Amino acid sequence: MVRKNAAVSSGHKYEQLYRELKEQLFAMSPGSSFPSVRELMKSHGVSQATVCKALADLEEEKLLSRNVGSGTFVTEEVLKYSPGARPVIGLSIPNWPGKSNALKQYHFYKLKDEYGFELLFLPFDYQKYRVIPVLPRTRIDLLIVSPSADNLRNEDAALLESFGIPFIVFGRDCNRLRLNCVWRDEEFIGMKVARELLELGHRKLALVITEPRISAVESRCKGFLQYCELNGVTPQVIDCGIAPGENSLPKVYRTITNLLHDGRPEATGFFFISEEPVLGAYKAFYEAGVKIPEEVSIIGCGNTGDSEFFHPGLTTVDDDMQQMVRRTYEAAQKLLRNSELINTGIRFELVERGSTAPVPGSSFLMSNNKGNSKC
Repeated sequence: MVRKNAAVSSGHKYEQLYRELKEQLFAMSPGSSFPSVRELMKSHGVSQATVCKALADLEEEKLLSRNVGSGTFVTEEVLKYSPGARPVIGLSIPNWPGKSNALKQYHFYKLKDEYGFELLFLPFDYQKYRVIPVLPRTRIDLLIVSPSADNLRNEDAALLESFGIPFIVFGRDCNRLRLNCVWRDEEFIGMKVARELLELGHRKLALVITEPRISAVESRCKGFLQYCELNGVTPQVIDCGIAPGENSLPKVYRTITNLLHDGRPEATGFFFISEEPVLGAYKAFYEAGVKIPEEVSIIGCGNTGDSEFFHPGLTTVDDDMQQMVRRTYEAAQKLLRNSELINTGIRFELVERGSTAPVPGSSFLMSNNKGNSKC
């Protein structure tokens, strides 16, 4: 039975009516007829405008379905609130285009049943907001946040905490802010690639920056450069000047074409910060008559599925999105049981294909360096 809203100030009448009607809905079965506007006005002692606003919000949450001429009915959405219903995860992702974003959504959706979750997609405008600015008025037990911002600020953390539900930041190390997070160890990626190229005997290396210089990219570069420095190598740094939202593939093609304009490249080992733009470099090397991997070895970062179809197949660090999603869902299960801080950094392995090879005549270097490079 719904309590009457008799002695409530006008400023709070809508909120209390909304909450009471929602509680009433949870006790009803899908398909049940809901009281009319007139009936609710009479039973709650409120105006037509107040009732209509509350019903409109409940309809927006898909808890009610109003049909002109036949009435208002309870929808199957109420089942989400029934005892024993699966927890609802809100997945907040910026709406920028790209394969990595689509892959992220795909794996979260694919694995939700395995971990016993319902999933609600919550896209937001990456050009306006760093994190999702507001949550819909529906059941969300835990929020997974993929920020558009490079580094989260104190005000971003305060906004997320104001939602009043547990949340996990996906893809950013937020230890400084003491936030739950699952992230990639970007410096380790750079170190992993540098070690691989050095163990193949390459001493003339190039770091090709094929993404905007956000913190993840800078960390990847830092790991690569520091590992090279520890082993007495100074790589050539080639920045393709990619801006946020820009199609990087043609710009990488032009950058490598210009590099090869005067002849063979000085470097024999190349680390491209990301995966997809490497196709532009492949085209540039092919047009210049530079053979992969006979003359240059190339390693990328990312493993969306395209790498194996390059010719030759691209050796790359496998930033396994499925593993990232699994670890995030595991963190969500822990958070819903207790409130301990979760900070999970993930290190990924190298997937060797056909784009890397020892430097010709470097077998001596390989046998003496393999496993003995400084770290």
